[in-house]
Amino acid sequence: MPASYGGSSGPITAAAIAAVLVAAFALLSGGERAATLGLTRHGQLVTVQDAGAADAVATVAVSPGTAGQVLTVSDAGLPHWAAATGGSSWGSTVVDGLLGGGWSAAATPAGTSATWTASTLVLSVPSGVSGTVRQQHDDAITDGATAWDLAVRLQATTGSGTTTAAVGVYWIFDGGATQYFGVNVRGDGAIYAGWATPTVGSDAYASTTLSLGGGQSWVRLSRTEAGQQIVWYGEGSGGALPTQWTRRYALDTAEGASVRPVAVQLIASGNGGAPSVDWAATVRAIRTTWSGSL
Repeated sequence: MPASYGGSSGPITAAAIAAVLVAAFALLSGGERAATLGLTRHGQLVTVQDAGAADAVATVAVSPGTAGQVLTVSDAGLPHWAAATGGSSWGSTVVDGLLGGGWSAAATPAGTSATWTASTLVLSVPSGVSGTVRQQHDDAITDGATAWDLAVRLQATTGSGTTTAAVGVYWIFDGGATQYFGVNVRGDGAIYAGWATPTVGSDAYASTTLSLGGGQSWVRLSRTEAGQQIVWYGEGSGGALPTQWTRRYALDTAEGASVRPVAVQLIASGNGGAPSVDWAATVRAIRTTWSGSL
């Protein structure tokens, strides 16, 4: 029998109370509804992590979504915006919170810096300083995956427009000392592809292809189930992924078909010597996904 509460007008059922609350909730704006749940459209979301004896409350950065999307949880357990129909074009997408979790300093030469702050990563190499500053993530792709996508949104916050090859930001998946595939974006947006499979090869800088100073430039590394490795690029808007990707380079070799990424790296500067200009590359978003895992 449903619960009821007496009153001068007769019993009020729990179902009736729920109906009133649902109707009132529907009258709120999207922002007001989100606020009642402790959410914002994007920013930081409070989550609870199972910590064994005592659960821990933490905040996780959530990248901006687009109209019509819903906040959901990826297969890796991270919140992200996706299509309301359930699933986005990225499939099991992991949106990096850009708080430095899972990343380590593979190299930070004197004078350089890698700073995680305000949900960004800034890789900085001053003029005249030799060497590369590297951040590395060892678990960006699940073990056993046979295909993946790695996308990163970049901005040249210092040194934008420079054509010197001594500055750039590299986005690489690394299968070990003799196996890697990656892309370097110069200050003027020109793109370079390089690899070892273990045979070393490269495709030289193309003409300017990205507006790297604007903060909406994306580069993406893919590996297909057949072993083809591809560099893509595109311009997004408002922090969202590009609506169209352009293929910059594709590599298909038998000896590179079995490469397993041991780590994913972000590297700034140091290609061929010390830069003649101050260089700072800001990473504003990272998304990874994979398929083919058993």
